[in-house]
Amino acid sequence: MTAVILSAALHATWNFLLRRAGGSSTVAALSIVAEAALLLPLATAVIISSGGVPIGPFVPAVVVGAALALANYAALMAAYRSADLSLAYPVARGGVFLFLPLLGFLVFGEQLNVRGWLALAMIVSGIMLLPLPRFDRTALGGLARHLRNRAVGFALLAAAATAGYTVWDKYAIGFLDTFLYFAGYTVLLGLWFAVKLVRAFGDEVRLQVRTHLAVIVVTGFLIAASYLLVLIALRDGVSTQVLAVRQLSIPIGVLLGWRLLREILTPPRLIGSTLITAGCVLAALI
Repeated sequence: MTAVILSAALHATWNFLLRRAGGSSTVAALSIVAEAALLLPLATAVIISSGGVPIGPFVPAVVVGAALALANYAALMAAYRSADLSLAYPVARGGVFLFLPLLGFLVFGEQLNVRGWLALAMIVSGIMLLPLPRFDRTALGGLARHLRNRAVGFALLAAAATAGYTVWDKYAIGFLDTFLYFAGYTVLLGLWFAVKLVRAFGDEVRLQVRTHLAVIVVTGFLIAASYLLVLIALRDGVSTQVLAVRQLSIPIGVLLGWRLLREILTPPRLIGSTLITAGCVLAALI
């Protein structure tokens, strides 16, 4: 499980770096281009050594994967532009388990048992607590207003996109090489962002490159490394255990926001993130 723990830490770290950069869509786009540039030589070598890929099923699979990943990044950056890491990150990670049961039922016929419903209740409760500034009558009375927070909405959209590509990934790697599928949609996404950046090349792009070049390169590496470590773990371990241990990224993200971004860790945020983490682990171990 060492690879999974490291993957969780890397995932929380690249999210921390993007939040520290202000949730800039330009920085995120440049980071994905950097990730694609890192994966392209590896993917090319694998394709050459394996004799190619089945173009018919490969192209539509990576297009759908890239579209869902794009939706996730767009929603996540929108959340980070207006909210703390310790608020948006637990919602974006834990919220995945709000959408997976429905998608799992529709696509694979999977159904929740009693523990599954308990896990879902814990995650929903945690998400409801996160936006509260404190525990008192005034804050609790304004719960509906706090839940209408735009950042929470965007984080939930990111979670929905993550749930979508999780189910799609499970389907796609049933008939495609896992690494080539991941590399394929990452390179496609990187090319899309590269074209957008070239067309919009101006002061904003130059400024972000000058200001955040190291962050862009490191973030691109961390995104690729965190997922590749999960692939290694899935090859050698049990998928449910891998998914459960990956949720360590939630408390790590909250800790990074509190210690390094000087975010205020209110009691509702602390209890909420703990409930979400526990619910995710319970859901993954079902």
